[in-house]
Amino acid sequence: MSIFKGLLATLLGDSAKPENGRPDSAVPRFVHWLPYRSYDPKTQIYYNSASRGFFLEATPMIGATEQSHEMLAQLLSEGIPTPGALQVHGWMSPRISEKLSQWYMPRYSASGIYERMARHRTEYLMGGVWNSLSASAPFCLRNHRLGLSYSTPESSRVSNEEITSVMEGLISALESLGVHARAVDPRGLISWIDDITSPTTAPGDDTITYNPFDPIADQAVRHDLEMKIEPDRILLRTERFRPTGKTVEHAPEIGEIYPDTFDVRSFSVRNLPQRWAPWDMAKLIGDMFADKLRMPCPVSTNLCLDFPDAEASGQRAGRKFMRTTSLADSKSARMLPQLKDQSEEWRFVKDELR
Repeated sequence: MSIFKGLLATLLGDSAKPENGRPDSAVPRFVHWLPYRSYDPKTQIYYNSASRGFFLEATPMIGATEQSHEMLAQLLSEGIPTPGALQVHGWMSPRISEKLSQWYMPRYSASGIYERMARHRTEYLMGGVWNSLSASAPFCLRNHRLGLSYSTPESSRVSNEEITSVMEGLISALESLGVHARAVDPRGLISWIDDITSPTTAPGDDTITYNPFDPIADQAVRHDLEMKIEPDRILLRTERFRPTGKTVEHAPEIGEIYPDTFDVRSFSVRNLPQRWAPWDMAKLIGDMFADKLRMPCPVSTNLCLDFPDAEASGQRAGRKFMRTTSLADSKSARMLPQLKDQSEEWRFVKDELR
Protein backbone atom coordinates (compact mmCIF):
# COMPACT_ATOMS: atom_id res chain seq x y z
CA MET A 1 0.00 0.00 0.00
CA SER A 2 2.87 2.40 0.78
CA ILE A 3 4.45 1.63 -2.63
CA PHE A 4 1.19 2.53 -4.35
CA LYS A 5 0.94 5.81 -2.41
CA GLY A 6 4.56 6.65 -3.29
CA LEU A 7 3.88 5.99 -6.97
CA LEU A 8 0.86 8.30 -6.91
CA ALA A 9 2.87 11.00 -5.15
CA THR A 10 5.57 10.73 -7.83
CA LEU A 11 3.06 10.98 -10.68
CA LEU A 12 0.91 13.73 -9.20
CA GLY A 13 3.68 15.63 -7.46
CA ASP A 14 1.82 15.96 -4.21
CA SER A 15 2.29 13.88 -1.08
CA ALA A 16 0.20 15.97 1.29
CA LYS A 17 -2.11 13.93 3.48
CA PRO A 18 -5.48 15.00 4.80
CA GLU A 19 -6.01 15.79 8.45
CA ASN A 20 -6.88 13.11 10.91
CA GLY A 21 -10.48 12.08 11.33
CA ARG A 22 -12.67 14.11 13.61
CA PRO A 23 -12.70 12.74 17.15
CA ASP A 24 -15.91 11.32 18.52
CA SER A 25 -17.43 14.01 20.71
CA ALA A 26 -20.34 11.88 21.92
CA VAL A 27 -20.50 11.14 25.61
CA PRO A 28 -20.05 7.42 26.42
CA ARG A 29 -23.38 5.92 27.34
CA PHE A 30 -24.60 2.72 28.88
CA VAL A 31 -26.45 1.79 25.68
CA HIS A 32 -23.09 1.21 23.98
CA TRP A 33 -22.79 -1.97 26.06
CA LEU A 34 -26.21 -3.33 25.05
CA PRO A 35 -26.21 -5.65 22.00
CA TYR A 36 -29.86 -5.31 20.92
CA ARG A 37 -30.27 -4.00 17.39
CA SER A 38 -33.36 -5.15 15.45
CA TYR A 39 -36.29 -7.55 15.58
CA ASP A 40 -38.06 -9.70 13.00
CA PRO A 41 -41.79 -9.91 13.87
CA LYS A 42 -42.35 -12.89 11.55
CA THR A 43 -39.81 -15.20 13.15
CA GLN A 44 -39.72 -13.39 16.54
CA ILE A 45 -35.92 -13.41 16.40
CA TYR A 46 -33.71 -10.61 17.73
CA TYR A 47 -30.66 -9.63 15.71
CA ASN A 48 -27.95 -8.34 18.02
CA SER A 49 -24.52 -6.90 17.41
CA ALA A 50 -22.87 -10.33 17.15
CA SER A 51 -25.61 -12.87 17.82
CA ARG A 52 -29.16 -13.99 17.07
CA GLY A 53 -31.77 -15.29 19.47
CA PHE A 54 -35.13 -14.92 21.19
CA PHE A 55 -36.50 -13.75 24.52
CA LEU A 56 -39.34 -15.38 26.46
CA GLU A 57 -41.19 -14.40 29.61
CA ALA A 58 -42.54 -17.18 31.81
CA THR A 59 -44.32 -17.41 35.11
CA PRO A 60 -42.02 -18.39 38.00
CA MET A 61 -42.22 -22.03 38.98
CA ILE A 62 -43.34 -22.33 42.59
CA GLY A 63 -42.58 -25.89 43.56
CA ALA A 64 -41.89 -28.76 41.20
CA THR A 65 -41.61 -32.52 41.18
CA GLU A 66 -38.90 -34.95 40.22
CA GLN A 67 -40.65 -35.48 36.89
CA SER A 68 -40.45 -31.76 36.14
CA HIS A 69 -36.76 -31.85 36.96
CA GLU A 70 -36.18 -34.73 34.53
CA MET A 71 -38.11 -33.02 31.73
CA LEU A 72 -36.16 -29.78 32.10
CA ALA A 73 -32.86 -31.65 32.29
CA GLN A 74 -33.69 -33.56 29.10
CA LEU A 75 -34.65 -30.34 27.33
CA LEU A 76 -31.40 -28.63 28.30
CA SER A 77 -29.25 -31.61 27.33
CA GLU A 78 -30.90 -32.42 23.99
CA GLY A 79 -33.03 -29.49 22.84
CA ILE A 80 -30.49 -26.64 22.80
CA PRO A 81 -28.43 -26.34 19.59
CA THR A 82 -24.74 -25.59 19.86
CA PRO A 83 -22.97 -23.26 20.01
CA GLY A 84 -25.28 -21.10 22.08
CA ALA A 85 -26.11 -19.71 25.50
CA LEU A 86 -29.32 -19.93 27.52
CA GLN A 87 -29.81 -17.22 30.13
CA VAL A 88 -32.33 -17.34 32.98
CA HIS A 89 -33.21 -13.98 34.48
CA GLY A 90 -35.37 -13.55 37.58
CA TRP A 91 -36.46 -10.03 38.39
CA MET A 92 -38.34 -8.75 41.46
CA SER A 93 -39.92 -5.72 39.85
CA PRO A 94 -41.28 -2.91 42.06
CA ARG A 95 -43.74 -1.86 39.35
CA ILE A 96 -46.95 -3.57 40.41
CA SER A 97 -49.45 -1.00 39.14
CA GLU A 98 -50.33 -3.04 36.06
CA LYS A 99 -51.23 -6.11 38.12
CA LEU A 100 -53.25 -4.04 40.58
CA SER A 101 -55.04 -2.30 37.72
CA GLN A 102 -56.17 -5.66 36.35
CA TRP A 103 -57.76 -6.37 39.72
CA TYR A 104 -59.10 -2.86 40.27
CA MET A 105 -60.80 -2.15 36.92
CA PRO A 106 -63.67 -4.70 37.21
CA ARG A 107 -64.54 -3.33 40.65
CA TYR A 108 -64.27 0.21 39.37
CA SER A 109 -66.82 -0.65 36.69
CA ALA A 110 -69.16 -2.02 39.36
CA SER A 111 -68.98 1.41 41.12
CA GLY A 112 -70.51 2.05 44.50
CA ILE A 113 -69.13 0.39 47.58
CA TYR A 114 -67.09 -2.07 45.50
CA GLU A 115 -65.20 0.74 43.79
CA ARG A 116 -64.50 2.48 47.10
CA MET A 117 -63.24 -0.69 48.79
CA ALA A 118 -61.05 -1.55 45.80
CA ARG A 119 -59.59 1.96 45.69
CA HIS A 120 -58.64 1.93 49.38
CA ARG A 121 -57.15 -1.55 49.08
CA THR A 122 -55.18 -0.59 45.98
CA GLU A 123 -53.77 2.51 47.69
CA TYR A 124 -52.79 0.40 50.70
CA LEU A 125 -51.02 -2.19 48.55
CA MET A 126 -49.25 0.49 46.51
CA GLY A 127 -47.75 1.78 49.74
CA GLY A 128 -46.19 -1.64 50.33
CA VAL A 129 -43.77 -1.40 47.41
CA TRP A 130 -41.05 0.56 49.20
CA ASN A 131 -42.43 0.43 52.75
CA SER A 132 -42.99 -2.86 54.52
CA LEU A 133 -46.60 -3.86 55.14
CA SER A 134 -45.46 -5.23 58.50
CA ALA A 135 -43.65 -3.35 61.24
CA SER A 136 -41.77 -6.44 62.44
CA ALA A 137 -40.44 -7.89 59.17
CA PRO A 138 -39.73 -6.78 55.58
CA PHE A 139 -42.91 -7.66 53.69
CA CYS A 140 -42.72 -5.72 50.41
CA LEU A 141 -44.79 -6.29 47.29
CA ARG A 142 -43.00 -7.27 44.10
CA ASN A 143 -43.96 -8.36 40.61
CA HIS A 144 -41.86 -11.50 40.16
CA ARG A 145 -40.92 -11.97 36.53
CA LEU A 146 -38.89 -14.67 34.80
CA GLY A 147 -37.07 -14.18 31.51
CA LEU A 148 -35.50 -16.86 29.30
CA SER A 149 -33.25 -15.92 26.40
CA TYR A 150 -31.27 -17.96 23.91
CA SER A 151 -28.54 -16.59 21.68
CA THR A 152 -26.10 -18.04 19.19
CA PRO A 153 -23.19 -16.32 17.43
CA GLU A 154 -24.03 -14.65 14.15
CA SER A 155 -21.45 -16.78 12.33
CA SER A 156 -22.66 -20.10 13.77
CA ARG A 157 -24.23 -22.81 11.67
CA VAL A 158 -27.50 -22.63 13.64
CA SER A 159 -30.19 -21.45 11.23
CA ASN A 160 -33.15 -19.20 11.98
CA GLU A 161 -35.49 -22.16 11.56
CA GLU A 162 -33.63 -24.02 14.31
CA ILE A 163 -33.86 -20.99 16.60
CA THR A 164 -37.61 -20.78 16.00
CA SER A 165 -38.04 -24.51 16.67
CA VAL A 166 -36.08 -24.19 19.92
CA MET A 167 -38.33 -21.32 21.00
CA GLU A 168 -41.50 -23.27 20.21
CA GLY A 169 -40.13 -26.39 21.88
CA LEU A 170 -39.21 -24.47 25.02
CA ILE A 171 -42.68 -22.90 25.20
CA SER A 172 -44.34 -26.31 24.74
CA ALA A 173 -42.14 -27.93 27.38
CA LEU A 174 -42.92 -25.20 29.90
CA GLU A 175 -46.63 -25.38 29.11
CA SER A 176 -46.58 -29.13 29.80
CA LEU A 177 -45.17 -28.31 33.25
CA GLY A 178 -47.94 -25.82 33.95
CA VAL A 179 -45.71 -22.78 33.32
CA HIS A 180 -47.11 -20.23 30.91
CA ALA A 181 -44.54 -18.71 28.55
CA ARG A 182 -44.76 -16.23 25.70
CA ALA A 183 -42.41 -14.47 23.31
CA VAL A 184 -41.56 -10.88 24.24
CA ASP A 185 -41.72 -8.20 21.57
CA PRO A 186 -39.36 -5.17 21.47
CA ARG A 187 -41.80 -3.02 23.43
CA GLY A 188 -41.80 -5.55 26.25
CA LEU A 189 -38.00 -5.87 26.12
CA ILE A 190 -37.59 -2.09 26.29
CA SER A 191 -39.96 -1.95 29.26
CA TRP A 192 -37.99 -4.72 30.99
CA ILE A 193 -34.64 -3.00 30.49
CA ASP A 194 -36.07 0.36 31.55
CA ASP A 195 -37.41 -1.20 34.73
CA ILE A 196 -33.91 -2.40 35.66
CA THR A 197 -31.70 0.44 34.45
CA SER A 198 -34.02 3.32 35.34
CA PRO A 199 -35.65 2.48 38.68
CA THR A 200 -38.02 4.86 40.40
CA THR A 201 -40.17 5.04 43.51
CA ALA A 202 -43.13 6.23 41.47
CA PRO A 203 -46.01 3.73 41.47
CA GLY A 204 -46.98 4.01 37.80
CA ASP A 205 -45.43 2.59 34.67
CA ASP A 206 -43.83 4.65 31.94
CA THR A 207 -45.31 4.85 28.47
CA ILE A 208 -43.09 2.74 26.23
CA THR A 209 -42.77 3.54 22.54
CA TYR A 210 -40.90 1.53 19.93
CA ASN A 211 -39.56 2.66 16.58
CA PRO A 212 -38.56 -0.27 14.33
CA PHE A 213 -36.21 1.99 12.34
CA ASP A 214 -33.94 2.78 15.31
CA PRO A 215 -31.71 0.35 17.23
CA ILE A 216 -33.47 -1.22 20.18
CA ALA A 217 -30.58 -0.45 22.54
CA ASP A 218 -30.88 3.29 21.90
CA GLN A 219 -34.54 3.16 22.91
CA ALA A 220 -34.10 0.97 25.98
CA VAL A 221 -32.19 3.37 28.26
CA ARG A 222 -33.36 6.84 29.21
CA HIS A 223 -31.24 9.73 27.99
CA ASP A 224 -31.41 11.52 31.35
CA LEU A 225 -29.97 8.57 33.28
CA GLU A 226 -26.94 9.48 35.38
CA MET A 227 -24.56 6.67 36.29
CA LYS A 228 -21.79 7.05 38.83
CA ILE A 229 -19.40 4.12 39.12
CA GLU A 230 -17.70 3.57 42.47
CA PRO A 231 -15.34 0.77 43.57
CA ASP A 232 -18.07 -1.29 45.26
CA ARG A 233 -21.31 -0.04 43.71
CA ILE A 234 -23.03 1.86 40.91
CA LEU A 235 -25.28 4.82 41.63
CA LEU A 236 -28.19 5.36 39.25
CA ARG A 237 -29.96 8.70 39.37
CA THR A 238 -33.07 9.66 37.45
CA GLU A 239 -35.30 12.70 37.50
CA ARG A 240 -38.61 12.42 35.77
CA PHE A 241 -41.95 14.14 35.68
CA ARG A 242 -44.43 12.07 37.60
CA PRO A 243 -47.98 12.56 38.91
CA THR A 244 -47.86 13.99 42.41
CA GLY A 245 -51.07 12.22 43.40
CA LYS A 246 -53.05 15.46 43.58
CA THR A 247 -55.82 16.49 41.21
CA VAL A 248 -56.12 20.05 39.94
CA GLU A 249 -59.28 20.84 37.98
CA HIS A 250 -60.04 17.16 37.42
CA ALA A 251 -56.56 16.57 36.00
CA PRO A 252 -53.55 14.95 37.70
CA GLU A 253 -50.88 17.36 38.84
CA ILE A 254 -47.52 16.74 37.21
CA GLY A 255 -44.34 17.67 39.01
CA GLU A 256 -40.67 16.78 39.13
CA ILE A 257 -40.89 15.11 42.49
CA TYR A 258 -38.92 11.90 42.08
CA PRO A 259 -35.17 12.66 42.00
CA ASP A 260 -34.38 9.04 42.81
CA THR A 261 -30.89 7.68 43.47
CA PHE A 262 -30.49 3.92 43.61
CA ASP A 263 -27.52 1.94 44.88
CA VAL A 264 -26.78 -1.05 42.63
CA ARG A 265 -24.51 -3.77 43.97
CA SER A 266 -23.42 -7.05 42.44
CA PHE A 267 -22.94 -10.36 44.24
CA SER A 268 -21.71 -13.71 43.01
CA VAL A 269 -22.45 -17.24 44.16
CA ARG A 270 -19.94 -18.59 46.62
CA ASN A 271 -20.95 -22.26 46.57
CA LEU A 272 -23.26 -23.83 44.03
CA PRO A 273 -25.40 -26.80 45.14
CA GLN A 274 -24.40 -30.19 43.82
CA ARG A 275 -28.00 -31.00 42.91
CA TRP A 276 -30.79 -28.70 41.83
CA ALA A 277 -33.83 -28.87 44.13
CA PRO A 278 -36.87 -27.69 42.13
CA TRP A 279 -39.16 -28.10 45.14
CA ASP A 280 -37.32 -25.24 46.86
CA MET A 281 -37.86 -22.75 44.04
CA ALA A 282 -40.38 -20.82 46.15
CA LYS A 283 -37.55 -19.70 48.44
CA LEU A 284 -36.17 -17.56 45.62
CA ILE A 285 -39.36 -15.50 45.84
CA GLY A 286 -39.51 -15.32 49.62
CA ASP A 287 -40.16 -17.21 52.81
CA MET A 288 -42.76 -16.61 55.48
CA PHE A 289 -40.40 -17.43 58.34
CA ALA A 290 -36.85 -16.62 57.13
CA ASP A 291 -36.09 -12.89 57.15
CA LYS A 292 -32.97 -13.35 55.01
CA LEU A 293 -35.10 -14.70 52.15
CA ARG A 294 -37.41 -11.66 52.12
CA MET A 295 -35.69 -9.03 50.03
CA PRO A 296 -36.61 -5.42 50.90
CA CYS A 297 -35.32 -4.15 47.55
CA PRO A 298 -35.58 -5.21 43.89
CA VAL A 299 -33.27 -8.14 43.17
CA SER A 300 -32.08 -9.52 39.85
CA THR A 301 -30.96 -13.17 39.78
CA ASN A 302 -29.11 -14.34 36.67
CA LEU A 303 -27.92 -17.73 35.50
CA CYS A 304 -26.12 -18.35 32.20
CA LEU A 305 -25.77 -21.83 30.70
CA ASP A 306 -23.14 -22.03 27.97
CA PHE A 307 -23.44 -24.75 25.33
CA PRO A 308 -20.11 -24.88 23.45
CA ASP A 309 -19.66 -26.44 20.06
CA ALA A 310 -18.96 -30.12 20.73
CA GLU A 311 -17.03 -30.62 17.48
CA ALA A 312 -14.78 -27.61 18.02
CA SER A 313 -14.26 -28.52 21.67
CA GLY A 314 -13.37 -32.08 20.71
CA GLN A 315 -10.78 -30.90 18.18
CA ARG A 316 -9.29 -28.50 20.72
CA ALA A 317 -9.12 -31.23 23.37
CA GLY A 318 -7.43 -33.55 20.85
CA ARG A 319 -4.78 -30.97 20.05
CA LYS A 320 -4.18 -30.29 23.73
CA PHE A 321 -3.87 -34.02 24.41
CA MET A 322 -1.35 -34.53 21.61
CA ARG A 323 0.69 -31.56 22.76
CA THR A 324 0.80 -32.53 26.43
CA THR A 325 1.52 -36.17 25.55
CA SER A 326 4.48 -35.23 23.36
CA LEU A 327 5.84 -32.98 26.10
CA ALA A 328 5.31 -35.64 28.76
CA ASP A 329 7.37 -38.13 26.73
CA SER A 330 10.20 -35.68 26.11
CA LYS A 331 13.29 -35.09 28.23
CA SER A 332 11.87 -31.84 29.57
CA ALA A 333 9.26 -33.83 31.53
CA ARG A 334 11.85 -34.24 34.30
CA MET A 335 11.66 -30.51 34.97
CA LEU A 336 7.85 -30.40 34.71
CA PRO A 337 6.37 -33.47 36.42
CA GLN A 338 2.83 -32.06 36.14
CA LEU A 339 2.85 -32.69 32.37
CA LYS A 340 1.83 -36.32 32.87
CA ASP A 341 -1.16 -35.29 34.98
CA GLN A 342 -2.17 -32.72 32.37
CA SER A 343 -1.89 -35.33 29.65
CA GLU A 344 -4.19 -37.69 31.55
CA GLU A 345 -6.68 -34.89 32.17
CA TRP A 346 -6.84 -33.98 28.48
CA ARG A 347 -7.18 -37.69 27.62
CA PHE A 348 -10.22 -37.86 29.90
CA VAL A 349 -11.73 -34.71 28.37
CA LYS A 350 -11.15 -36.01 24.84
CA ASP A 351 -12.84 -39.32 25.64
CA GLU A 352 -15.83 -37.60 27.26
CA LEU A 353 -16.39 -35.35 24.26
CA ARG A 354 -16.62 -38.25 21.82
